[in-house]
Amino acid sequence: MTTVYRVLGQHRRVTFHASSELEELDIKRHLGQKVRVLIRRNETLLATAAEVTSAPREARIVFVGRLVPHKGLALLLEALSQVAEPLRLDVYGAEEDAAYVERCKVLAANLSHEIAFHGSTEHEQILNAVRSSTLLALPTAGENFGHVIVEALSVGCPIVVADTTPWSTRIRTHGAGIVVDDSLAESWASAIRTVTTLSREDQNAMRQRAAQSFDFWQGEAGAHLLQMLE
Repeated sequence: MTTVYRVLGQHRRVTFHASSELEELDIKRHLGQKVRVLIRRNETLLATAAEVTSAPREARIVFVGRLVPHKGLALLLEALSQVAEPLRLDVYGAEEDAAYVERCKVLAANLSHEIAFHGSTEHEQILNAVRSSTLLALPTAGENFGHVIVEALSVGCPIVVADTTPWSTRIRTHGAGIVVDDSLAESWASAIRTVTTLSREDQNAMRQRAAQSFDFWQGEAGAHLLQMLE
C-alpha cells in the first residue's frame, strides 16, 4: 500500500502528523525525506500543569500497558526477583496474549512481593494508582509517544523506563527517573532499587523534578496542529 501511495504521488499532497521525532523518522523512512511532517504531541486528557505528589511510605511500583511481549512485563517481574526489599507491584492493562499472561502470572506467583493484576480499568483509577506509586516501570521495546510516561510525569511520578521512547533525554536531563540502557533483569533490578531505597526526602525531590519536567514539556509544546496548518 505504501509503494502504491508513493507511485501515485499522493504523499506529496498530504501533511502528515507525527506524535514524536521517532514517528517522524518512521514516516520519512517509508515515504521519503521530502514529505511534510508536523510533530504535535498527543495531549489527549493531559493536565495543563503538573501536580506535585508525595512519595508513598511503602515502595509501590505501577506498570501500565497491554500484557504482550512488546511491553516487557515479564522482564520487570524477572527483575523484581533480584530485589530483596519488600514492595508492591500493581499491573494495569488488557490481557491480550493468553500465553504471555500465563507466563507473567507464574513469574509473579514465585515472587515474595505483593503483585496485583487489575486488567483493564477506568482511566482515573489508573491515574490514581500512578499518582500514589513510588515509580512507574516501563520496560517497553519501543513507543512512538508513550502517553503513560507523560501522564506519570503530570502527577509527579518518577519513571524507570527503557531507552526506547522519545522521553529518554528529558528524563535524564531533569532527573525525573532512570533510563535503563539494556534489557537485562539485573540492570532493571538495580534501577528499581536505586529509586525505592532513596530516603523519602530524596524521593519527594525526584517527584518534584518529574512534575517540573512535565511543565517544561508543556511549555515547549508548539501550537496546535490546526494552527500550524493555517
